[in-house]
Amino acid sequence: MSPAGASSGRGTGAGGAAGSAGGALLSIIAWPDGAGRDDNARLVADATGMEFVTAKVRLGTRPPMIVAMFEDHHAQRAARAVEKAGGIAFAPTLAEIEWLGPTIKIRDMRVVDGRLLLDLWRHEPTSIAPGDIEVIIRGRTSETTVREAEAKPSFFGTPTLGLYGYGVLGSYGLAAGIYSWMRSQEASAPAAEVETRTAHKIDLHLRDGRVLQIDADKFGFQVLGDQRGLSDMVNAQRLCELLIHLAPGVTVDPYFTLWKPPIEIKRIRIPQMTLNRDDPAFALYSRWAALMYRYLRQRFGVLGDEAAAGE
Repeated sequence: MSPAGASSGRGTGAGGAAGSAGGALLSIIAWPDGAGRDDNARLVADATGMEFVTAKVRLGTRPPMIVAMFEDHHAQRAARAVEKAGGIAFAPTLAEIEWLGPTIKIRDMRVVDGRLLLDLWRHEPTSIAPGDIEVIIRGRTSETTVREAEAKPSFFGTPTLGLYGYGVLGSYGLAAGIYSWMRSQEASAPAAEVETRTAHKIDLHLRDGRVLQIDADKFGFQVLGDQRGLSDMVNAQRLCELLIHLAPGVTVDPYFTLWKPPIEIKRIRIPQMTLNRDDPAFALYSRWAALMYRYLRQRFGVLGDEAAAGE
């Protein structure tokens, strides 16, 4: 099964594979013109068996979106119903997403004689033509770590010290000592230290189905030469501009931060997407979006910036 065929959303020949992977993701690219939320919810409910109220709640996100994960035949039937009504929908199976394989991280990149020479982490070096890149997904992920801070002792560490305060401070001493002790218990309780780490990532989806990733934390950006900036955000943007220059017409999607993951994402278990401790939401979005753009190309013959912009 090729990635282009997989992204068709028609379900042809994919039923068995989908069952082994656990279903398909009903995905809406555009709703039928003039249809209201109730109309769209009825389309989804009638085709999938989902409760109308539940379907209406799920449709609160603007397309492109994943409505929910269904059994393959239900998802395909709903996608066909949306398209018959004038919308654009597809339903990639989890097997099709898994077919894309693991994320292969790029350590370094050089441009030599019009080709990209890639030094890979945990893989042999390789080279690709810029035209081999079909879709670029750019994203910023955040990982929050919560650590328990060490408790700090207070001078008024026990209630008996309140009696000491009575002797030193007179009439206010006992009360001051007791309340100081009470507050010391709050102050000395372990406090949470929250640390948020941001990472900039660029996924390169090749025409043969491979997924290569530039992780700013593990990439030096030497390929930018004197255009190399002082921050990962700037360098990620400039690298995307370089790749667009080398591969005109490539689809670039920078909209991960606007996307709302489906509720079922915690139930989606695809081994290839969990390598290298990748962010599961970004890993899923990257593959899902790549299949979406391939479906648009297959149906409409577009895959450039106009598709990414939803025009």
